[in-house]
Amino acid sequence: MFERHFPRYFGGIERRWPAIAAAIEWCAVAPKLYKYGFRRAVLIGTTEVSSLYSLSPFRPRIFDLLDPDLNGDEKKYFGWLRKTTRRVDAFIVTAAALAEDVAHFGKSVTIVPNACHGSFLAGHSRNAERNRIAAYLGTVDQRVDLDLLAAVVELLPDVRFEIGGRVNHEYSTPITEIAKHDNVTILGPLDAEDGRRLLERASVGIIPFATGWVGDRINPVKSYEYQAAGLPVVASDIAECRELPLVDVGRDAKSFAAAICRALEERPAPWAPAMEFAQRNRWDDRAALIDASLSAFDEA
Repeated sequence: MFERHFPRYFGGIERRWPAIAAAIEWCAVAPKLYKYGFRRAVLIGTTEVSSLYSLSPFRPRIFDLLDPDLNGDEKKYFGWLRKTTRRVDAFIVTAAALAEDVAHFGKSVTIVPNACHGSFLAGHSRNAERNRIAAYLGTVDQRVDLDLLAAVVELLPDVRFEIGGRVNHEYSTPITEIAKHDNVTILGPLDAEDGRRLLERASVGIIPFATGWVGDRINPVKSYEYQAAGLPVVASDIAECRELPLVDVGRDAKSFAAAICRALEERPAPWAPAMEFAQRNRWDDRAALIDASLSAFDEA
């Protein structure tokens, strides 16, 4: 929804000044919320961001826009959610498991899955030549199963793995070890154009996320972006990826590697079914779902 107003690749600002990054995005979103009667709408996320919006004198209706910074702690997550739902009127979430969490507390919740940007899709529509490259585009953080990635890299020495995106500090050592393999390139943070170039030369997009309660609450936006680029997608066995059409799920390193091989052999990019799926799942369409949800909330 927000990519029409706010570029996705703003890692430098977000990393150094998270509150400022949130405020920039907020400026694009707030008018929509006020239109539907939200006299105060607070970004719930990191401590820095939450404190930025704690000064309003109005009684809050809170609209959750950011992921909580809870470091994968399940007990802390449900404690945070319990406190948050006491102050929240409505949630919009991207994954079924998140919706179940919110519904448990008796709150209104609408599932709006992630999507791809229309211009992102158009930017890849005419690229026909690919290489034997498996691309990962995104932050390397607690979501990524680095043990799985290392094992797959070793199983497929004839496939080049290019990892594009910010590497969080605590994961710099293990990713450096993976980068010692001859078939691995760590590209570091990429802007939107460099991200598109990575996907243009790749043959398959990978999502080696850690399985478990955190993984099952992620609807990976990169799966839509990969398909917008005409790439087949191989992902870990997380709930949302099991439900996504055209995504091949690997339950361990061997099956993940086998799925990459199948993609390279049977689904040459640009793969038309992937691009057709992305065309049906654009942020413009998701914005309409959110608009309908807010309208229904306003009428209640």
